[in-house]
Amino acid sequence: MSDYCHPTHRDLSNEHIESKASLPPICAIFSSLRSMPDPSFFPITPPISFSEPMKPIQEDFPRNTYHNQLAAPPRFSGREQRLQQRMAHRKQAEKVRRDQMNVCLVEIRQLLPRSVTRFKKLSKEETVHASYEYIVALEEEAVQKAELVRQLEAEVVAETLLALQRT
Repeated sequence: MSDYCHPTHRDLSNEHIESKASLPPICAIFSSLRSMPDPSFFPITPPISFSEPMKPIQEDFPRNTYHNQLAAPPRFSGREQRLQQRMAHRKQAEKVRRDQMNVCLVEIRQLLPRSVTRFKKLSKEETVHASYEYIVALEEEAVQKAELVRQLEAEVVAETLLALQRT
């Protein structure tokens, strides 16, 4: 084996070192140093001059605060973006549905008699309730008118028969 080992352990013979597992822990550390790059690879940092006043860190690097997070554009993964788009689509569809419902309620309010709507603008619940009562009243009126038509038809038939019998 040609593993690099600490100088104090170089005199061990190959028969005592059969694998890295048998190496003392310090040798395992030094053998891993072989894979590290040469120190000359790293750039030399410029010397620090204390003649210039140091700026506070906050000016150069703003803290990651709640307000900064709100100002930053949101970052979404593909899945999150699809969920956001789906939610936006649902919100838009719900808004369209609400708008259509409100238009229908305005049209229904216009069809109700003035005696019901003259005092105040009715709420949605009041509009539906007043519409129900108005429809029930119209049905009762239609039944009464149909009964009146039958009575009048019966009178006309009776008058016609009487007139035919006289002649």
